[in-house]
Amino acid sequence: MLRAAGWNFRIVINFYGRGSGSSTCAGSHHRMSNTKATQLRPGMVIQHEGSLFTIFSTEHRTPGNKRGSMQTRMKNLRTGAIIDYRFRAEEFVERAILDEIEFEYLYSEGEDFHFMNTQTYEQMQMTKDELGETVYYLVPNTLVKIEFFDEKAIGVDLPDTMDLRVVQTDAAEGYRELGDEAGYAGNRPGCERTALRE
Repeated sequence: MLRAAGWNFRIVINFYGRGSGSSTCAGSHHRMSNTKATQLRPGMVIQHEGSLFTIFSTEHRTPGNKRGSMQTRMKNLRTGAIIDYRFRAEEFVERAILDEIEFEYLYSEGEDFHFMNTQTYEQMQMTKDELGETVYYLVPNTLVKIEFFDEKAIGVDLPDTMDLRVVQTDAAEGYRELGDEAGYAGNRPGCERTALRE
């Protein structure tokens, strides 16, 4: 790895926007909103085939002249089963809007990530398996919304835009890969990034 000597960069990560058209489901304790498949990102909770799933990872695929798709890995919140599913790029899915509470991300210790409730100052932790690819964007002191289902934390809703500082670069064959303070390296699915020289 080569350190970016003499250069001061920052990465601005813009997560794909959320869908609109929020509606309340009768007999349900959560709201649903229509979201385009290409706007799915890790941490979101969706309703799929009658069950709630949390998104672990996404990959937007556009093979040649064929129609694009969004490849996802999801966890069933009821059974805990992990599945891989491919949505059509033009497809809309139902995003579940669950109970959200603001927390501040504090630090990681091994596979555990620690958060503090900004109102009560109570602390809690979530595992890397529970957070999925969200862990690549967690920086200490970042304010996030933790989503709860049946009083259990099941995901983290990141800010729409995050400003991360480059700490390392890897130069190979004229290509320079950026690595930031949260462990982000290369092109992560579900977001766009811009590296700015300061």
